[in-house]
Amino acid sequence: MITTTTKTTFTRIAVFAISAFAGLSAYASPVSFTFQNFGSSSSVSAHAGDTYISNLSVGTITLANIYREGVPVDTSSVVVFCTEIQESISTGQTYNYDVVEPQYASAGTAGNPGSSSSAIPIGGIGVAAARNVAILYDLYYAGNEASDWNSATVGAFQLAVWELTHDSDGSLSGTDGSFYVTNGNSTVRNLAQSYLDAVGSTSSSYNPYTDLVALSSMGNPGRQDLLVQSQYVGGPVTAVPFGVNPLPGLAIIGFFGWRRLRKRLNDKIQAE
Repeated sequence: MITTTTKTTFTRIAVFAISAFAGLSAYASPVSFTFQNFGSSSSVSAHAGDTYISNLSVGTITLANIYREGVPVDTSSVVVFCTEIQESISTGQTYNYDVVEPQYASAGTAGNPGSSSSAIPIGGIGVAAARNVAILYDLYYAGNEASDWNSATVGAFQLAVWELTHDSDGSLSGTDGSFYVTNGNSTVRNLAQSYLDAVGSTSSSYNPYTDLVALSSMGNPGRQDLLVQSQYVGGPVTAVPFGVNPLPGLAIIGFFGWRRLRKRLNDKIQAE
């Protein structure tokens, strides 16, 4: 991701903290906010989709003046995360996004050849990725305030989000897959991998309790799409936005379904 200020340019910053106000109707609707400032971060280099990105920074961004359909949403500040990498956003600017169901996150960049989002399915990250991200939130979301996070936990969480939204192998290592880390803080990378391993070992019957929505920016170019707990932007949505097909393939298996299937088969063989 790319974010700019009038004095300093922060390249590819990943995590967002929002200060807001509360509670509106539950359907796809516009949200506006102001990007206030950027917090602490760590840095990695990574391969994403069709691109190699050096000095990929992850940290907290504070958004303020949150409005849903022109009405202020009354909440305390909340940390949210992005699903895209190369899109830009600038401090001091006010943006207008749409609130959509999380499977439609990154719909504006999904499948673009030559980009970091080339491996994301057309129409958005999809139901399987949205479920896995919700599980990640259940297990490791540190808290609503930027002060609840440190450079290790915030970096690890963002890397795990990107792996879940951009790839299907559950690994940040090696040179396989659509997203992997090639250089950077090993503590952050190892922590992120432990998060992913935990998501991958979750039972297929597990029902995530975190209710997420996406703040989605369409257009060419668009802005970073954000994942946020639904109560902080006035509740969930029920309408299908943008006229996209939410399920390009209805026979969707979770990103880590093959791991669970292999484990069950191995357990059965050993029992026999």
